[in-house]
Amino acid sequence: MNRLIAGISLFLSLTATASAADTKTNWTGCYIGVGVGMASTTNNASIDVVGGPSIIGIDGLGSNGAAFGGQVGCDIQIAKQFVVGAWGSYDWHNQEWSISSGLIGGPIATMSIDTQWAIGGRAGVIINENVLVYGLIGYTQMQTSAVKVPLLATSFAVSDFSGMVFGGGMEMALGNGLFLTGEYRYSRFDAEAASLIPGVLNLNMEPDMHTVSARLTYRFGVPGL
Repeated sequence: MNRLIAGISLFLSLTATASAADTKTNWTGCYIGVGVGMASTTNNASIDVVGGPSIIGIDGLGSNGAAFGGQVGCDIQIAKQFVVGAWGSYDWHNQEWSISSGLIGGPIATMSIDTQWAIGGRAGVIINENVLVYGLIGYTQMQTSAVKVPLLATSFAVSDFSGMVFGGGMEMALGNGLFLTGEYRYSRFDAEAASLIPGVLNLNMEPDMHTVSARLTYRFGVPGL
């Protein structure tokens, strides 16, 4: 992920320098875009007695993988320097959590991260007329597979994880309505539980996710603005 972050940063810096000589950009309008990146997730989990103490704690269960998806949104340019807007995104993930033991061949339990959607707002400052630096905040939900336990040939359903997403990025005009964005997001999810033995044992999980991505968008101008 460090190499991806460095590559995106270098490309954005070079493109920002090149775009300085372009014509002035009107940031008011709606857009649609597609992006690709990398995501890293940490899951703090525990097996708890329902209404009682925790039996087993599993902190820092991690995974990482590719992420790709799309985003739509609308922005309004305020005065000469500021932009505010609303956005929505939908992403597919390629990540899997796995718990294993040297005493047992193969994983004890697995669960994959499938999709994530988010809605929110952003606000930013225009620099050199064609580059926008912004921050964002929103609400997000993450969908996962069931928790699979191969040894017992069974699985346990998990509710969707919901939480808040924070982040920021840099967007620049390439010309002809095209824009390139480099973005970082931090998603913090509330705890959810899978019922291992109904009314007796729960598997509680509380994940958070870091995502770095690059996105290409096309912006539609708003007539009269």
